[in-house]
Amino acid sequence: MIDAVVHTDRAHHGRNVLEGGSRRLLSTLSPSIRWEPPTLVADHPRDGDLHLGGRGISLVPSFFCTGRPITLINPGLRPVLVYPASRRSGPADTLDGLPELLGRTRAMVLCALASPCATGELARRIGVSIGTASKHASVLRTAKLITSTRRGGEVVPALTPLGRELAQGRRGGSWCCGE
Repeated sequence: MIDAVVHTDRAHHGRNVLEGGSRRLLSTLSPSIRWEPPTLVADHPRDGDLHLGGRGISLVPSFFCTGRPITLINPGLRPVLVYPASRRSGPADTLDGLPELLGRTRAMVLCALASPCATGELARRIGVSIGTASKHASVLRTAKLITSTRRGGEVVPALTPLGRELAQGRRGGSWCCGE
């Protein structure tokens, strides 16, 4: 499972590089990392700047890094940015006709909600910002494919029976990988 999550994350970001270069890769790493040209901004517990000085940076997805990214810095070596690997259930290409019906991101939202979670976790699972996850969840809620409940200060979306049926497909199999 761990290997599959990291492999899927690396494959997703590899496609981003092919489709949009390093700019697209840097803007889609994690909700806790933002590309604000010419600066890569990461949410860290303390403020600080890391100047690469021509060394480059290694980007490492981690199954165990679940919140903020971690920076490993040794002045003699290339810096390393360890970021949370997205918990996508699999590439949207393998979802059969669901992306064509709902759109790629909404299909991923529907499949990622096989187990309900807060909107922030949903965003991490599918590799989008919290705002994007919230917007797509709102559309799916309007279509009666998900419901949302409040848990403290969090909103927790969950599949309705209709949403679950759509995600699982009518053939008894699943539209979603790993389900």
